[in-house]
Amino acid sequence: MQLIEATNVAATDAILEKVIELLRPLPDDELTEVCLYQARLSLRWQTDFCQTYAMLSAKQIHELAGSTSANANATATRWAKQGRILGLPTGRGLRYPGFQFRSDGRPVPEMEAVLATLEAAEDPWGVAFWMDTENALLDGRKPADVLQDHPQSVVEAAQREMEPVA
Repeated sequence: MQLIEATNVAATDAILEKVIELLRPLPDDELTEVCLYQARLSLRWQTDFCQTYAMLSAKQIHELAGSTSANANATATRWAKQGRILGLPTGRGLRYPGFQFRSDGRPVPEMEAVLATLEAAEDPWGVAFWMDTENALLDGRKPADVLQDHPQSVVEAAQREMEPVA
């Protein structure tokens, strides 16, 4: 496992070094370095997220939900377009975090309100980050860990997150 993690970090760093080469001509080298540092952290966090949570393919969702559609992508695609589930772009196409599904393979109904409130269509990885971050409104727990047992609490935390600061 450590070898896999080291390989992932090495591959991520290699990709970022290529990005650095492309961005070098920018006039403000210090700003470039800050942006690259943030990109590196973001990619590492995304990798950790994908290793922490079950990341389901459309085909897996099709099977879990017991869909009889001939198109194995249809169920996940429809639910994502309807704003019922979070789809995250990865190097292997869209993947869907498992924490948003009930044991019968259907989406947790309250996830739709969370996604709409947090504007998931605009920033799906931002929503994933929010779901994976400890939240004071949830007694220091992560929304992803609370969603199954207390979905309305997660909706309320998302709504509070988006309230304007007075």
